[in-house]
Amino acid sequence: MRTVFKSALVGFGGLAVGGGFLWLALRQFDGQQFAQILASFEVRYMLAAGGFYWLGMAIRCSRWQALLLQLRTLSWCSVAEVLVVGYGANNLLPARLGEFVRAEVAKKRFGLSRSMLLGTILVERALDLLVVLGCLLGGIALGAATTDSSFAPAIKQIVIHGLVAILLIGLAVKLLSGRLRATRSLARLRIVREFLSGISSLNARSASLACALSSLVWVCESCALWLTFKALHLELNVAQTMLLVGAASLSTLLPTAPGYIGSYQLVFVLAMGAFGIPETAGIVASFAIQLFLFGTVTVVALGLFFARFLLDWKQQIRPTPVLQQQEIAHG
Repeated sequence: MRTVFKSALVGFGGLAVGGGFLWLALRQFDGQQFAQILASFEVRYMLAAGGFYWLGMAIRCSRWQALLLQLRTLSWCSVAEVLVVGYGANNLLPARLGEFVRAEVAKKRFGLSRSMLLGTILVERALDLLVVLGCLLGGIALGAATTDSSFAPAIKQIVIHGLVAILLIGLAVKLLSGRLRATRSLARLRIVREFLSGISSLNARSASLACALSSLVWVCESCALWLTFKALHLELNVAQTMLLVGAASLSTLLPTAPGYIGSYQLVFVLAMGAFGIPETAGIVASFAIQLFLFGTVTVVALGLFFARFLLDWKQQIRPTPVLQQQEIAHG
């Protein structure tokens, strides 16, 4: 009961934070400019962005499979199904609770412990964070090389988001340690051992492949973001793209509303102001990404979830051969 209450509290807190960020992003909303930008929106570039985004999702599936193969042999399709469902749940639930959904679904499908699976997911997040920080440093270096003073506000916002991310990671570690202390000693040792086993999925055999796949994931994400702005007749340079990818990705670490509504809009608005681009363009771009990219993942995830639910239900109600023989004998 206490766990449910804490989850609900975190969820409502995420909704409140997301709502506050959305208000900050839209407080200077220009409806006429929004309509003009939306009228010139080119769908073909958004379709191309969707292609790169889904290619990145496929690479994410391969990366998680490479990590899980250190624990158990699993097919790419089974791993992809669970990962997409987890990402869809992240888009529907506040405060990134979808990661726990992915671990729960994977536990039932793969026969691995929840703690072990959360360890592999933590490895994924750590790899993503390293690449995102690389994007930030690269964007800052390129921006400084161009002596463009507009990058100063962007860098300030990035530093703020980085500090917030560090605080959240520290809070997560504290909550995890508190939960471990609350359990019995034997159970605590088992959970820690399984969690460390999940983390050890990043070893000498899997590290190089996982790092290479992580880099490819974010190349695809960067291309998808650049094409989204191209659909608005705006071309970001390399430094701007890297900075925005990094800042937007860090914003997703915040426990906010479903689909990162609010935090995503605020980051895009702040970035547009720093780049000298109309802030309304950032609002349109952020909503386009949430609708056409995150939204398609959510739709596919719901389809996979209900398809699996119906399949499991049919298997449960299907009579076993023994029951069929008994029915024939009684008949």
